[in-house]
Amino acid sequence: MAQTGYTPISIYYSATTTNVPTAGNLVAGELAINTNDGKLFYKDSAGVVQTIASKATGTVAGSTTQVIYNNAGAYAGSANLTYDGTTFTATGAANFATSTGSVGVGTASPGSKLQVTSASDDIFRLVATAPYLSFYNGATRTGYIRANTAGTFGIVSENATTPMSFYTAGSEQVRIDSSGNVGIGTTSALASYKTSIQHTSGELLALNASSGTLTRIAFGNTSASLGSTQIIANGTDLALIAGSAERMRIDSSGNLFVGCTSAPASNRTKGFEAKNNSSGGIQIYQTVSNSDWAISATSGSICNFYSDNGSALVYAGNISVNGNITTYNSISDYRLKENVAPLTGALEKVSQLKPVTYTFKDGGQKSEGFIAHELQAIIPEAVTGEKDAVKEDGTPEYQGVDSSFLIATLTAAIQEQQAIIETMQSKLKDAGILGF
Repeated sequence: MAQTGYTPISIYYSATTTNVPTAGNLVAGELAINTNDGKLFYKDSAGVVQTIASKATGTVAGSTTQVIYNNAGAYAGSANLTYDGTTFTATGAANFATSTGSVGVGTASPGSKLQVTSASDDIFRLVATAPYLSFYNGATRTGYIRANTAGTFGIVSENATTPMSFYTAGSEQVRIDSSGNVGIGTTSALASYKTSIQHTSGELLALNASSGTLTRIAFGNTSASLGSTQIIANGTDLALIAGSAERMRIDSSGNLFVGCTSAPASNRTKGFEAKNNSSGGIQIYQTVSNSDWAISATSGSICNFYSDNGSALVYAGNISVNGNITTYNSISDYRLKENVAPLTGALEKVSQLKPVTYTFKDGGQKSEGFIAHELQAIIPEAVTGEKDAVKEDGTPEYQGVDSSFLIATLTAAIQEQQAIIETMQSKLKDAGILGF
């Protein structure tokens, strides 16, 4: 028996491992040890002998055992660790529970092997000089998550042949192979491209930025600073920046500008414009005397022309070169023609023509030729457009003349005139006029 006021320990010896000290042999608060099985007992204030520890495995007999503590190291009821033979449970300031092989932190009912629950702050934190979270396949480490004091963070794969993969819905969606190639939506064709993106439908790649901020894709290499070449978008137009200056733009109407940012006709800067509107067409503008447009070929056709008959493209002609000679060819093969007949009345048509001289209002250049609508009344094939026509925006749609259509009429007129001359010569000769 121990003296009152002290914390006595009695050594209780028994050859039977299941033997428990008799309550009458202990006073309240007294400890006893069974040296055979290593069990530690004490008598509580109610006079009941409790088992508080054992070296043996399995369930500890007796009621729930508790270790009660606080952060000052003194006993307290606000925080305690209990073990009931099946589950460790921490209550109060820190929550920790284990049950049937599962561990719960912040929850007493873990739903997986490890469940961490937090209402606020970090749910999981590793703090060390160089923390690692490693992953193993058996005894082989296949990868780890690392960080260091410099603030760098990385996911590391240690297998030189197996790629790092990211899955959603059970399917691989992103892959990074050992050469640093990235595949998004594809697991193949990575060797040819550092980044390969494949998609069966919808947007292949979407980039969004806050209002008023350009979305940019920048390109660079080891000899040029990153960003010297960019693709930018501002919600309406798409532009290509090269050498820190805009070189090409597609506006919201589908117009293409190369070397300019709007129609050259209005801003008078050199450049190329391809229109996407009712008038269509291409404009090329140059502020210096250099060539606006150059087409190069060894020989043969360098530019072909087609017309659309509504169901197919019909070949209409070409521009061809041979050395220093350029030929402008309208299609004229006999196999494309029918209802062929001699051109008659050409001399009469020629006599109606009104050749004029004139000066262009813009630039003051003098020239000679025909007034389009006057020529159209006599040889309509030589004129395009209609007199006084205007476009949808109210600007004039000017007529044009192709003088090549006059060649056949002029040739036929000369032939008719020559026939008249020969007839007159024959009559003068018959009349014995001098010289015939």
